[in-house]
Amino acid sequence: TNEEYQELIDLCVDHEIYVINMNNKALNLNNAKVIDFYQEIRNNSSYLMADKVHLTDKGNKALSNIIVESLKAKENEE
Repeated sequence: TNEEYQELIDLCVDHEIYVINMNNKALNLNNAKVIDFYQEIRNNSSYLMADKVHLTDKGNKALSNIIVESLKAKENEE
């Protein structure tokens, strides 16, 4: 739940927190950046294995690229 995530984030108050959302539940978190990978999965069915839970190699690569882009964007802000 959002509350459980927020409790964990509050424990890490002195750190930058990134949460990757991989389902259709909205995450509204304070002091954390939410990377919405669900939209990518929804638009690219080949990102999930047949079990619709685990990422394929292609999905892992796409997620990795999004994480790298997010970190670079943060770096450029500073």
